[in-house]
Amino acid sequence: MQRTLSDMKDKTLVIGLGNPILADDAAGIWVAREIVNREGLLPNVDVVEACASGLDLLDLMEGYKSVIIADAIKTAETKIGAIYELTLEELGDISYSGNHQDLNLRTTIDLGHRLGYAMPEQIAIYGIGIVDNYTYSEKLSKEVKEAVQVLAARIIETLAENAGEHLKSVVNLSRLW
Repeated sequence: MQRTLSDMKDKTLVIGLGNPILADDAAGIWVAREIVNREGLLPNVDVVEACASGLDLLDLMEGYKSVIIADAIKTAETKIGAIYELTLEELGDISYSGNHQDLNLRTTIDLGHRLGYAMPEQIAIYGIGIVDNYTYSEKLSKEVKEAVQVLAARIIETLAENAGEHLKSVVNLSRLW
């Protein structure tokens, strides 16, 4: 049974996306781990690591008022270790997996609304620029490792600023650090 908007948890979910054995592709997962390892995580915040995309994300996000997504991003323009704040529109047709049959994030969220899922009111999306998402390794490059620390601190700061409430906004979109 699907939940309605009135059933939504007054909570924020932080999702760290990535593949933990593909070098820098694990950036989002490492952001989630860094947030959990820091002191003072707020009681209204859940943090999960996910090697998921498309429809798998619907079940994770359903019922939360706010969701923060951290993931690796690789395009012709991204710089390794740069942190990007994105909107769903800016994501365009970027898919989060190598499976061409998977839905991109924007389509997934739209489908969730159409199917009656209790989708988040606010979604903040952060990407860490990467170059290597093919090497089998559980280690991050120096640049991405540093970006993980910075992004985790930024997300914790955002959560602290909005303690007791859901995110007030999706921050200053399209900003590049």
